[in-house]
Amino acid sequence: MATGDASESFQKYRYDPSKAAAIAVCATFGVLFISMIIMIATSVRRFDKMSASNKRKVRNFTILRFLPFLVGIAIEAVGYGMRYMSVNDTDKLTPYILQSVFLLVAPALFAATIYMVFGQMLHYLQCTKLSIVPARWSTTIFVIGDVLSFFVQGAGAGIMANADTSSESKTGSNIIVVGLFVQVAVFGFFMITELRFLLRVKRTSAIVPYLSLHWRTLNLTLLGISLLILIRSLVRAIEFIQGNKGFIISHEYFLYVFDALMMILASLVWIVTFKFGDIFKIIYEVKLLDSFKEKSGDDASYMQTEAFDKK
Repeated sequence: MATGDASESFQKYRYDPSKAAAIAVCATFGVLFISMIIMIATSVRRFDKMSASNKRKVRNFTILRFLPFLVGIAIEAVGYGMRYMSVNDTDKLTPYILQSVFLLVAPALFAATIYMVFGQMLHYLQCTKLSIVPARWSTTIFVIGDVLSFFVQGAGAGIMANADTSSESKTGSNIIVVGLFVQVAVFGFFMITELRFLLRVKRTSAIVPYLSLHWRTLNLTLLGISLLILIRSLVRAIEFIQGNKGFIISHEYFLYVFDALMMILASLVWIVTFKFGDIFKIIYEVKLLDSFKEKSGDDASYMQTEAFDKK
């Protein structure tokens, strides 16, 4: 942590931090973590009942795509737990550093799952051409951008935590701003792709008319979550641009309204809509359609099968 001339201007908290808020948000993310696991497990069980055993590989790959999102929620919970410990004993440096780093980088993990699930949906709905980046590499490009943002922000936070001068602290802050704007830029391109998909999917995909509306609900969910994370990242970027004496960092409610609340809503929205925008159900419907087309060669017969449930 900064010493010397840096210590004269740097303060951990420029307000009286709330212990109750930190522990309440920590507990909230804990509940969200458990709820998300339950929703995924429930969906996987439904998928297993409906699908043949040879679809287990697809199921397992899809489950793995949710791992970063779950880790992100867990890191948020730990981050606010560390914040409570830091507030409880302001002389301890480690809890303060950990809460700063964890709360900064966790949204990048949320984003990784969003990119991968959306890319998987594009693939199954035969809409990869709607991506504004080369379809073959669309998911990879978005995830690489997200990983780059993650490490740049983490590096900046590390420099700030070990800064010995105000100049080094400023350098760390600037690096964090770069990482946040990388995240914002990637999200911007991604949201354009999501909107393009939403507006043009029915004209592009030959199979969408035969599917339920799970794909639409899932896309709207991902779009909503993306917007929440984008708002959060913009506010955090402005916070670091303003510096340690800035207005945002000097008022605790910014952290809880534009960071904690945004990420809680991002988690909650997906949990609430999971049953109605289920990627596992989308995969099942597409696979079922493919099997009927192979047997009958007629898309219309698919609509009359009792095996297809459009709920």
